[in-house]
Amino acid sequence: MKRKLESIINIPFLACLAILLLNDFYLKIEYHNWLTGKLSDFCGLFVFASFWTVLLPNKKQMVYFSTALVFTIWKSPYSQPFIDFFSESIYPIHRVVDITDIMALTILPIAFYYNPGPNIRIKISPIPFALLSVFSFCATSVPQPTQVFEQPQYVLFKSGITAFEDSDYPSEYKVHNLDTLVVIDIKRIRIDERASIDDEFHKVQILKDIELRLLRELTDGYRTQRKLIEYEDLRDSLTESRATLITLKLDTIIDELNFKKTRLDGNFKRYTTDNRLTIEGKYKNGVEDSIWTFYNRQNEILSRKYFENGELIKTEIFEKTKRLSQLKFNTRAETVRNKYFHLAIILVLIISLLIKLYLNFRRSEAEDIIRVSNFSGIAGSLTLPLGILMVAKVFSSVIPNSYSTFFLGIFGEAILVYVVTTPIFFIIFYLLKLRNRLDLIYYILLLSFAIVFTEEWIYLKSIL
Repeated sequence: MKRKLESIINIPFLACLAILLLNDFYLKIEYHNWLTGKLSDFCGLFVFASFWTVLLPNKKQMVYFSTALVFTIWKSPYSQPFIDFFSESIYPIHRVVDITDIMALTILPIAFYYNPGPNIRIKISPIPFALLSVFSFCATSVPQPTQVFEQPQYVLFKSGITAFEDSDYPSEYKVHNLDTLVVIDIKRIRIDERASIDDEFHKVQILKDIELRLLRELTDGYRTQRKLIEYEDLRDSLTESRATLITLKLDTIIDELNFKKTRLDGNFKRYTTDNRLTIEGKYKNGVEDSIWTFYNRQNEILSRKYFENGELIKTEIFEKTKRLSQLKFNTRAETVRNKYFHLAIILVLIISLLIKLYLNFRRSEAEDIIRVSNFSGIAGSLTLPLGILMVAKVFSSVIPNSYSTFFLGIFGEAILVYVVTTPIFFIIFYLLKLRNRLDLIYYILLLSFAIVFTEEWIYLKSIL
C-alpha cells in the first residue's frame, strides 16, 4: 500500500491538494465568487481521480469514468434525496446545484494522460498526504454553519440605496421590492461559527443583530473579518424611522407585518389567499413573544407555541379544539443549571473512585500486588486508551445535552486520549502496581469519568 501511495508524492498532485484545502477553508469564506467555486471542482477532481487511480492501478479507466458519472449526478438535483438522507442520518453535507460546474470535467483527460516523471517526485512519506486527501474529500462538502428560523422572519429597509438580491446558500432569503421599501424574508442566515448548542437562546442572539448580519452578507458576501458594528451606519441610512404596517401578498399566502424601524414588532398574522387565518403571533423587537397559534383549513387550532424572552418554553398539540399533548423545553438558563448538576455527579464519582483506589493501596501488602509482565503492561498501555474512550462515549450518551464530537473531530480526540492516558497506564502498571483485581476497572472508569468531566466543563464554558 505504501509503495502504491508513493506515486501521489509529486508536485502537481500536492499543489492541487494544497489549493483545494486552502480554497475550502479560507478562500471560499473570504472571497466567495465564481473562481473559488470552480477551484474546488477542478482541483478536487484531479486529486480524487489521481488518488484512486494510485490505489487501483488496474482499474484506471473505470475510476475516471465513475468519477465523471458520480460528479455529474452529484452536481444535479437527482442527488438531493441521498444528501438529505446522509445529512439526517450520519453527518450534514451540502452542495450547490450549478450546471456550469460540469466544465470541471475537462480536467479529467489531463489527469488521465498525465504521468509524473521521477524528476518531479518528492521523497517523503506518502501516508500523511493520503490521509489529508481523504480528509479533503469529506471537508469539501461540509456546509457553512447557519441559523434556521422556523417562525416567519422579515427585515424592512429603504430601497434605492443598496441593491438587494435573493440568496439560497448558505444564507437563504427572498427580496420583495415595494415602491420605496424592501422587505426581506429570511429563512436561514450564515453564522460565523457552529453553535455550541443549537437552541432558542442562540437563535435569539442571532436575531438581536439580524439586520446587520444581512447587510454583511449583501455587501461583503462570505467575509467574516469585519465586525457587525461596522454596518450600523449603513443600517441607519436604510432604516424607516416610523412604524410601518405592510400587507405582503405572496403566491399562496398573505402576511400582515408590523415593523418598528427595521424589525418586526407587534402582531403578526398569516392568511391563505382565500382569507383563512393560518398563523397568528406577536413579535417584540424582532423576536417571537407570548403565544403563537397555528390553525388548520377548518380554522381549528392545530398547535400553540409559548415563548419567554424569545425562547420556546412549551408547545401544545390540539385536535378538534381538545389538547392532546404538551411538550416543555429547557431554556438556556435551565440547561446551564442542569449541566452544573451533571458535573457535580461526575465529580462525586471521580472522588469515590480515587478514595477506593487509595484505600486499596494503603490496605494492600507486598504479597497482594498483582504482577504484570512486560508484554502485558505494554500491550495494556497501548490498547486500554481505546477502551477508555469507548466507556467515556457510552457514559456521555446518557447525559442530557452532552458534549458531542463532530465526525471529523473524533479522530483528534482519540489521539489526545492516547497521548494523555498511555503514560498514565505505564505509571499504573510499573510504578503504582495493581493492588486489587478490580483496580484496573476502577482506573478505566476513573480516566473515563475524568475525560467526560473535562468535556462537559468545556461544553459548559462555551454555553455560559
